[in-house]
Amino acid sequence: YTFSKQNSMKEADTKARMMEAYVQAGRAYFMKDQRPLINALVERDRFYPELQSGFGITRRILDQINEESLYGFKFKQASLVPHHPPNKANLFDESIIKRFKTEKKKELFGEIWLNAKGAAVPAGQGEPFYYRSKPIKMVGAGCLSCHKVPDTAPKDLIEIYGTGGFDDNFKVGDIFAAFMVYVPLA
Repeated sequence: YTFSKQNSMKEADTKARMMEAYVQAGRAYFMKDQRPLINALVERDRFYPELQSGFGITRRILDQINEESLYGFKFKQASLVPHHPPNKANLFDESIIKRFKTEKKKELFGEIWLNAKGAAVPAGQGEPFYYRSKPIKMVGAGCLSCHKVPDTAPKDLIEIYGTGGFDDNFKVGDIFAAFMVYVPLA
């Protein structure tokens, strides 16, 4: 049993790392190469999540991957203060984000049991998943312009998401979210 369990966890970790690598590479390419070009073409007060939001682009790509080829896998960009409501951290996500803030870890992983709604439950009361997580930081002033206060955000962002996804306390370098990858162990 122990040998089989260890092999399952190792295989799940490999799959989670592959998904994580894809997410990180896609976001890095977008932020470094695409976003500056897009922002140069789009008026300052305009905001198109499909074109200008790293979270938005990653979310849409992974939703398509999950629907088409990785059924059962879950991916979430869990945020304490999200613009997009589905990114709202649940209690487990919040505990992971808090650990990143206090323990200064670069990644966290392990086994968790989730119910049909994706909430953590006691072992045996849902489905077993392997989770892998990395922190998401406010890396620069560009992040703050859309996440700190509504006054500095594009008008379109406010029209699309409202004013609930801001925190006046954010500073460059703050951890405000986490990438959460869940691989089914069944």
